[in-house]
Amino acid sequence: AWASFSMSGQPVLLLPASGASVENSTVAFSWLAVAAASRYHLEVTDSDGQVVHSNEAVAGTQAAYPLICGQSYNWRVRAYFPATETYGGWSALRPFAVAFLAPVLLGPANTITVSSPQATFEWQAVTGANDYFLSVKDANGVKKHYAYVGNATSKTLGLASGTYTWKMLARNTSIPVQSLWCAAYIMTVNFLPPALQAPAEDDILAQKNVALQWAAATGADDYFLSVKNSVGTKLFYNYTGDVTSKTLALASDTYTWQVMARQTATSQNSDWSEEWSVTVDFPPPMHIAPGNGSTTTPRNITSQWPAVTVADD
Repeated sequence: AWASFSMSGQPVLLLPASGASVENSTVAFSWLAVAAASRYHLEVTDSDGQVVHSNEAVAGTQAAYPLICGQSYNWRVRAYFPATETYGGWSALRPFAVAFLAPVLLGPANTITVSSPQATFEWQAVTGANDYFLSVKDANGVKKHYAYVGNATSKTLGLASGTYTWKMLARNTSIPVQSLWCAAYIMTVNFLPPALQAPAEDDILAQKNVALQWAAATGADDYFLSVKNSVGTKLFYNYTGDVTSKTLALASDTYTWQVMARQTATSQNSDWSEEWSVTVDFPPPMHIAPGNGSTTTPRNITSQWPAVTVADD
């Protein structure tokens, strides 16, 4: 049991170890007890020798104090002996540093795939930091964002479909000191195009007013519709707004159509949807009477024809 005590009258320091880099802004100090001591005096100084913590009434053999990340310190302890009402000698001065930690990434989670082109990057605040650097690169290493973002813990970016790596570092501009890079995360943006719904692929319609319909795309607030006739002439080629249908009056012909989604806040477009075709077969009315080549004696002639499906004139 005697090995748990210092018999020299000077405390034997345990932690932080000499030259240690402590990865916590609240630093825990510990030392061996000194025989016959009733309390201890713990002193912490900065790299300039200025006292930053001094406590003469530590009852046990451990204490903890908050310190500034990225700074170097020294610490020492001496024991108080009530029998003589005196302090013993100081322990050896021991140097250590408080590490300036890299940010912990929160989201998007590593390897996740998101369907919206608007990605919000989030990270934990680092004690002592007042600025953060965000690096976002695409699969080819092209920098999509590579700059400081200020004293914030999130940043929203518009990203096209693709795979990205992102990472952070923190800094304190007043010291100045900065952390190492954190481990990089990977994320994939898959801004899916709308799924076409109606008319069905290769459908034939006996009407001229055709309602083109598609499903809403996640993250989209505008859609671009392309409609071309059988010779490739664009009958409609424009944005439709935040709607999922468009009705067009089309002459008899075969048409191809497809839709692209867009998020206006980030100016990002999806890929084109599948290209579907639809045929409009709007037949003319068939003449019934008078018959072809017939001769009539009345002056007022009544022409007749059967109704055409969906015709209104």
